Parts: sequence; structure tokens; C-alpha cells
Amino acid sequence: MKYAKIIFNLIQKKPIQLSKQQWQNFIDFARENEILPFISYLLERANIKILIPNLERELYVLRQTDILRSKIFKRELTQFIKLTSKYKPIIFKGGIHLLNPYWMDYDGYISQDIDLLFPVRYKAEILNTPVSNYHIIDHSYERVTIQNHERTVTIDLHFYPFQSNKDENEIIKLLVKNSSKVTINEIRLGIPDTVSCLIYRIFHMFFHHNDFPPLPMRDFLDFYFLLGTIKQPETIKQLYTSLKQTKLHTFFIHLYQLIPGETPRKLDEILTRPSSSKLLSLLTRENSTHWFLQYPIARAILWRMRKMETQRSTEFLNLIRHSLVEETVRLYTSPISRIFHMLKTAFLTVLGEGLITIK
Repeated sequence: MKYAKIIFNLIQKKPIQLSKQQWQNFIDFARENEILPFISYLLERANIKILIPNLERELYVLRQTDILRSKIFKRELTQFIKLTSKYKPIIFKGGIHLLNPYWMDYDGYISQDIDLLFPVRYKAEILNTPVSNYHIIDHSYERVTIQNHERTVTIDLHFYPFQSNKDENEIIKLLVKNSSKVTINEIRLGIPDTVSCLIYRIFHMFFHHNDFPPLPMRDFLDFYFLLGTIKQPETIKQLYTSLKQTKLHTFFIHLYQLIPGETPRKLDEILTRPSSSKLLSLLTRENSTHWFLQYPIARAILWRMRKMETQRSTEFLNLIRHSLVEETVRLYTSPISRIFHMLKTAFLTVLGEGLITIK
């Protein structure tokens, strides 16, 4: 049974029958993908006991620690926003779950940090704001990362407009435009609407991970639960229209087709498109190909996505530009090594294309 299927069976409370070794492999997968706290919650919810030595104790400790993490992150976020609320903060990415939970009734916090957006004009004032027990661990023009001295909470401060990535800046502009001021737990800050959050999540999944390793399960789950908050078909249509405007609709189609089970949210336009879910599922399957073929297969899948388009695909060209070209220039200094790397990549991409056509 594929790992993703096990997760969704747990979410949907479907029966699961696994051998001891399969459970061990699944737990290792969840640990590697940094979703083990959430899996522990699902197992507790289903009252499933895994008879593996020391595992039950590990899951219990992990579960309690995760609940405590959520409380600590909420407390630290509240204190920080009270100090910076006048600078128009907007919370985005996984941090929204702290204030407005959407991963079912999950009471933990699976993200590694909190992401906040501020106008760049306030950057100097924010950095000069006395925040006790915190220090800067990373500093660039667009992002400053601060961490408490206990190293239990990390906050990423993002300052817009972005200069280094124009594509991402367009998505950030959308987030800012579609954010509403809300008051939660005595703090006031901006929260983007679901459509904008989904658009950013899709962009982040495909453009922030170096050279397209297998799709992160945590990101896909976040996409799944965000999409699940949309109840009206008109909102799905609005999402798809916005994705077309941002040139991300192709990615949405393939992710949408991976969602298990029947759903009333299906779009006729999506259903009439050629299905490539089997191709994309290679990125999240149980037995991945060897590491040196993961990237070529990802490129081959993206190439298939490119050929599905009737017009020039901006996202495909951006993917090539951001990964292959920049990667080659960064990692290979001599012209000969660059040419060799490009030829090797082309050969492996063709090989990957051949592999994914095997039924």
C-alpha cells in the first residue's frame, strides 16, 4: 500500500491492515517527511495501536510535545504581534493553522516556524523593536529570521515587495490584496483568503524546492486541507480563474487529480483535460526510483505538462530557468563541466521520459 493512501485512509477513517514491517516503513516515511506528529494524532484518533517495541512510547511523547509546541508558538506569536501590530503584519503559510485551524481538529503544530509579512518600509523599525529573548540568526533584504534563545520558536519576517523573485512577488501582492484584518486571541493582524493561500501553496510546492525532489507530503496535505475548507463550487471556479492568471493552473490540475475519493468540487474543465495523475504520483510513490533518476523523471513529467498546453507555458520555462540553468551556473564553474552537465541532464531526462511511459 502506498504511503499516501495509508495517510488518507487514516484521515477518512477507513480500515487499514499492515504487517509489522509495513507499519515500520510507514512510520519511517512519516518521520522522514516531518509529519510524524500528525500521524500520531491520526493513530490516536482511530485508536490504532502499533505493536512495535518502544514505538508506542515514542508516539505518545511526540504527541504531547506537539501539543505543547502549538501552545508555545501561539503564545510567542501573540507576544510578537502585540509589539509589531502597527506595522501591518500578515500571517501566511502554515502559521495560519495556529490562529484558524484547518487540518481537521488537529491540535498540534507541524510547521517548523511562523511566517509573517510586513511592508519593507517598516523593516528598520521592526528590527529595532526590542523583543526579549530573541536574536537574529539569518538576515537578507527580503527575509530576517529570528529565534528565541531556547531555540524552540523560529519566526521568519518577510518584507515585501520582493526584489529577487518577480514571480513570487506577484503572488505576494495577491496575498496582501486579499488579506483581511482580524482579531484573534487579543491580537490583530491580516490573514489572506483561502484562494490566495492555495495559490501561494501551489507556487511554493513547485518553485521553492531545489530541482524538484519528490513532492513533500506535508505540502500536499496542506494543499488538501486548504482545498477542503472551500464549500462553494463558485469559489473553486474563482480559484481556477486566479490560477490561470498567475500561470499556475496546470499544477493545480495535477494536484487536484491526486486527491482520493469522489468530491463534489470537480470542474468540467478539469475533467476534460488529459489525466497525468499517474505521472505525478511517481513523485510521491512508496518505492522511489534511484536518486539520480528522481530529478529527470520530475523534469519529464513537467515536460508532459508543457505539451498539454496549447499556448506557451510560462511556468514550465520558469521552472527550467530557475532550476536547470541557475543550478548549472552555480555548481559548475568551467564551460566544459557545464556542457557535460547539460548533456547528462538531457540524456537522463530522455531516459526518465522513457521510464514513465512503461505501464
